[in-house]
Amino acid sequence: MHDLINSLFGFGSAIALFANVMQIYKDKGSKGVNFTTMGYFVVQGSWTTYFYFHLDQMFSFVSMASILLCNIMYFWLMIYYRFIKK
Repeated sequence: MHDLINSLFGFGSAIALFANVMQIYKDKGSKGVNFTTMGYFVVQGSWTTYFYFHLDQMFSFVSMASILLCNIMYFWLMIYYRFIKK
């Protein structure tokens, strides 16, 4: 039961994060967002995804994987628009 409740919060977070991903894509850039912060959340999300899998909490694992995917997309778009497509 706790796994299901936790995963609902996780999926809610993923939806909110995806809105940020779409906004950075629309704006073609990110202002005022620190790379260190986003990098930290990618690393933290990677660990948490691994951790939930090994705790056998599959709902939380899937929801955390969706959060991690959004964070990776956001981080990649930050790098892309700031350094690659100047």
